[in-house]
Amino acid sequence: MSFSEKSSGKNARSPQRKMDESDGFLLLDKPPGITSFQALREVKRLHPGRKVGHAGTLDPGASGLLLAGVGSGTRLLEYLEGMSKAYTFDIRFGIVSDTYDMDGEVGVHPGGAAGLRRGAF
Repeated sequence: MSFSEKSSGKNARSPQRKMDESDGFLLLDKPPGITSFQALREVKRLHPGRKVGHAGTLDPGASGLLLAGVGSGTRLLEYLEGMSKAYTFDIRFGIVSDTYDMDGEVGVHPGGAAGLRRGAF
């Protein structure tokens, strides 16, 4: 039975796109120094013509898990963006930067020693 025969009958249904093997999610380990968009370039190259997106943006200086969707997987990304996240970090007290991050000129604060601490939230 053709699609036109199906659509003219009582039990007409809209055509459903067949799910491709590449539909779904990928977990990308984004290194520091690149944007989230740059991290997706290889995924887009491997899946030409497919819709590719990600659930949330990581700072270029941050490393971490970037959840990417391919094909029909991109439709669910909006629901994953609002989920709780966990962050781990290293912090060094007693240093200063002219940009308030490690990209700027870093120096030792005159009032304190530089000690490394680990944290999470």
